Amino acid sequence: IEKIQARPAVNVLFRSGVLSYTSVGLDVRVPQQLKTGEQKTWRNWGMNSQPIARLWNTFDILLEKMFHVEGFMIDNSGKIEELFPNSRIQTVMERVASFVAEVDSLSPIAEGFHVVSFPIQSTWSDL
Repeated sequence: IEKIQARPAVNVLFRSGVLSYTSVGLDVRVPQQLKTGEQKTWRNWGMNSQPIARLWNTFDILLEKMFHVEGFMIDNSGKIEELFPNSRIQTVMERVASFVAEVDSLSPIAEGFHVVSFPIQSTWSDL
């Protein structure tokens, strides 16, 4: 693996098609350049493979105008590096609301537990 990239995301827990909780996490990928020059991206969508916040919140917490997300990485020497800038999440919450409005009884997430991730930014940071 040459590099790993991440970007902040809002994770939404659906229980039987109903939005139950939200959290902040990281959308992670491993970009690869093949010998042919083609770009490929590997992602593991398993539940235990995506970094998810330890604290889940109710939907109304993430709707607060003051709620924002920042990302930092601390190396072994204690140096702090910004992974991504301070981001307000109102725009992504609008996408979450649109997604929720379209969930019906035929949706694959209408039954059981599902975590759906919504990226906050389109750009990726190298880890």
